[in-house]
Amino acid sequence: MVKQVLKKLYYYKKDLFCIFILICLSTLHLIFALRINQYFEVDDFTTLAFMRNNSYSDIIPGFFVDSDLYGFRRILGYVYVKAFWDVFGLNAVFYNLGNFFFHTANVILVYAIAKRLTKSALVSLFAGLFFNQLYLFYFSNVHELIVTAFSLLSIYSFFKWQERQYISLLFFVAALLVKEVAFAVPLLIFSLGFIYRFELKKLTLHFVVLVLYLAYQASFMLGDRGLPKNESYKIITNPVQLFSNLIYYIEPVKLITLMILPFAFKKAKSAAILIVAIIALSPVLLFANRQEIYYLYLPLSFISIYLAVNLPKPKLKHVPVYIVLFFLLGGRNILPKIAWQEFPNWQKISVENLMDRIGGGVAAGESDIYIGDLNLERDAKLILQYNLLDEFVDENSGKFQYEYDPQGQVVRVKSN
Repeated sequence: MVKQVLKKLYYYKKDLFCIFILICLSTLHLIFALRINQYFEVDDFTTLAFMRNNSYSDIIPGFFVDSDLYGFRRILGYVYVKAFWDVFGLNAVFYNLGNFFFHTANVILVYAIAKRLTKSALVSLFAGLFFNQLYLFYFSNVHELIVTAFSLLSIYSFFKWQERQYISLLFFVAALLVKEVAFAVPLLIFSLGFIYRFELKKLTLHFVVLVLYLAYQASFMLGDRGLPKNESYKIITNPVQLFSNLIYYIEPVKLITLMILPFAFKKAKSAAILIVAIIALSPVLLFANRQEIYYLYLPLSFISIYLAVNLPKPKLKHVPVYIVLFFLLGGRNILPKIAWQEFPNWQKISVENLMDRIGGGVAAGESDIYIGDLNLERDAKLILQYNLLDEFVDENSGKFQYEYDPQGQVVRVKSN
């Protein structure tokens, strides 16, 4: 048995080496996150407040029948956040590790899909390297990380286990239950299957599920329960504005380079993959006042696979091609950022100052703790707004209730 394991390790030595490189590069992102003291911020507090007051039985059927706290139906992502809240509380290190785990898994899956299709470890390494550039530090971006993981698992399992397509289908359903952007998964599988001549009849159930899912989402749109009612989600149809949004996500030089690839390497059919990636991105291109780079995460995984499909298998004569592409597609920006020293997170420091003031007041027996002289940053104010003080004050946790009075700028402490 030991011999068989060693033989397999030797057989996969190239893959293991390439995956090791990708894991190392992904780890640099984690180190950066820890060095800059990545912490809860902005929408995280809305989510934490909701998780504190709701159970799994509220989340799963409630989100499915109606909507989540932002007006969408992203069930599994919130189940994940609820589980982290229950197990790890407010230990930000574990939330950083969660983001790192999913991102690393996604990078490896991009590599695995590319390798499955191209049979080239080095081409697949380049694809994984390209995808690794977009790391999501913000804890609330976990929906993007998880939907990409399930989407890539669905794509990989379709080509890996042709006789067991239910595996791919289950991952696709799971992806849809995380975020709507997963609708593009069957389109990508179809494009890849067409290029590599896989049997596409086995994709029928994926499209049946997709049609049912679109009908389910359409029922909310028709019932006036679609997008949130605020300026951030205002819809545009002006082609100039749409193109402006597109080049926010994919810079002109990158876009032109990507469009040229199928013709430069005589693989015109592969253009369909890039079209699918843009289709996956298209819903957010319609927003007039909402440009968030994390929306690019899943489409970028498709673009990375597109790169692998087009690139020639590396030979000495192709080295200049790879070097030129590296710089055209981002150059140094493709590689992880390095934090040479630890950077203070002023939002986190503000939160800690608030907690120290309240903790000191409790220890001194104060019932009304004045905080008006503290220079509070955005996130500390959000903790007060969402009444999350009892979760963030470590000492005497569970013994007291905290209520903020914005008029008097005092925190009132009551015994439980």
